[in-house]
Amino acid sequence: DAVILLAYGRGGSRPGPLAPLERVEEEARAAVRAAGDPARVVLGLAAVGWDWALGSTAPPREIPGALAKSTAEEQRSRVLRARDGTPHYFYEEGGWRHEVWFEDGRSLVVKLRAAKRMKLGGVAVWSLGYLDAEYWEALRRNR
Repeated sequence: DAVILLAYGRGGSRPGPLAPLERVEEEARAAVRAAGDPARVVLGLAAVGWDWALGSTAPPREIPGALAKSTAEEQRSRVLRARDGTPHYFYEEGGWRHEVWFEDGRSLVVKLRAAKRMKLGGVAVWSLGYLDAEYWEALRRNR
């Protein structure tokens, strides 16, 4: 048997990374302690983004990571990177300023390397239909 650790969805109503690396590693260490063997822990990774309408009381909207990336390009938004490589950007629409955080191939590689370093049993990806070529390439190159 194995434990699939969903390493995303940090919760909260404030914009930020879906799966901050520090939290992913902390939760993975706890799962390894509970399972007794790192090979029994599979790291569940996301291929999604969250779009917050700043100042609105509405919860963030989940969007495919590939859509988040293409929206940034369409809006000519400058994509910024958090310390752990998680991309995010801002855009204006419908009178609201939006902040979007999402996972992509670069942020995935950081988490894949952590899974290897911790000798976890592998990774699983949520929302396979959300993947773009960069995400698939990151998975292929970092087995």
